[in-house]
Amino acid sequence: MQSPVSKLGELFVSLVKSDFFQALLLIAAALVLAWLIYKLALKIRRYAIEKIAYKRFFSEEGVHAGDTLTLTEVIYNPTIVPLFFIDVGCYVSTGIEIDGVTAERDEKVQYFVSRFHLMPFTKITRTHDIKTHIRNYYRLDEVEIYTNKRFVYISAPAELYVYPAAVSDKNSVVARLNYLGNELTRSRYIKDPFMIAGLRNYMPGDPMNSINFKASARSLRNGMRELMANNYDFSSQMNVTVYMDFDAPQFLRIETPEYVRLIEAGLSYAAAIVTEAARQGGKIGFAANTKGKNGALCVYFPPAAGSAQAKEILKCMSELNYASVMSFTALFDQNIKREKYDTDICVINFYTDPELESRIRQLKRLGRGVTVITLDRHNASRFRE
Repeated sequence: MQSPVSKLGELFVSLVKSDFFQALLLIAAALVLAWLIYKLALKIRRYAIEKIAYKRFFSEEGVHAGDTLTLTEVIYNPTIVPLFFIDVGCYVSTGIEIDGVTAERDEKVQYFVSRFHLMPFTKITRTHDIKTHIRNYYRLDEVEIYTNKRFVYISAPAELYVYPAAVSDKNSVVARLNYLGNELTRSRYIKDPFMIAGLRNYMPGDPMNSINFKASARSLRNGMRELMANNYDFSSQMNVTVYMDFDAPQFLRIETPEYVRLIEAGLSYAAAIVTEAARQGGKIGFAANTKGKNGALCVYFPPAAGSAQAKEILKCMSELNYASVMSFTALFDQNIKREKYDTDICVINFYTDPELESRIRQLKRLGRGVTVITLDRHNASRFRE
C-alpha cells in the first residue's frame, strides 16, 4: 500500500508533465521577460531623454505690452533610440498668452506643455505665437520631461522684456515736449549734416567731412585755389529727463486697479518720450522713486544719447514695482543738480505740491524747459507747461 507522501509525489509529477502546467510556466516566463524588457526600455528611454538637446528663444528681446512675437523651440535627439510622447513642460506667467490659450484670470502662472515625437538623430523646430498682456520681465529657466515616475530637467533659459504699452497717440505727447519752456537757447540745437545753408572758407578746426572738394576745385582767388567748407544749418535736439512719481495720492491706494491703470499710463508716456528722443538723437534720462533691480531706493539714468540708453531705460521700466520708497521731492533734489542745463525736464505725477512747484519755477528762471503730465482719474492725463 502506497503512503500519502508517495501519492502526492506522483500527483505532482503528473501535474508538471501536463500541458496546462507547461502553458502556465510559459506564460509566467513570458511575463517576467516582458517585465524585464519594460524596465530595460524605461532605462534606455530615460538615458536617451537625458541626452536630448533642447533650447528656446523669443524672436525679440523686448516688445511693448500688447505686441505679438514668437517663441521658438529646438529639440534634438542624438541617440539611436526613437522617443515618442515627449512632453516638454514648464511654468509660464499668465502675463503672456501662448498659441491663443488664455489662463484663468485669478491664476498667476500657467503650465505650458509641448509634445514631440523624435526619431533617432532627428531635430525638430517649432514656433509658438506669443501675445503680451502685462508689462514685466519674463524669464524661462528649465523645462521638465516626465519619465519613469521621475522628472528630467533641462536648462533652457530664455528672457523677454515687456515694455509699457505703446501710447495710441504718441504725437500728442511728443509735440508738447517740443515746446518745453519759452526761452530756447543755442544749446538746444545741433548742426545738422543734411541741412547746408551755404559755403564758407575753411577755417582751422573744421572737421574734414565738412570740406566741399567740388567747390574747392572751382574756387580761384589770386590764382590759387582755396579750401571751401559747407556751412551747416542747425536743427533742434530733444534732450529730456523724465521724472516719474510712484507715490500714491490720498484718494488712491497702491495695488488698486485704478492706481495700476494710472501708473501704467504714466509709464507709457515715459516710454514714448524716451523712444522719440532717442530717434531724434537727443540725450535722454529717467528717474523714478521706486525700487530698482539692484535694490536701490530709486531709479536714475543720467542723460545720455543713443539707442542703447533708450533700450536700458525701457528694460528698467519693464521691471519696476508699484510701491514708492522715497519722496518725489527728495528724488528731484538728489538728481537734478547732476544734469546739464541743456536738458529739459518732464515730470509725470499725480499732483504737484507747493515744494515741487517752487523747484519748477526756479528751473524755468534758469532757462530749463519743464512740462508736467498729471495722471488724472477722469482724463487719464493733463499737460501743463
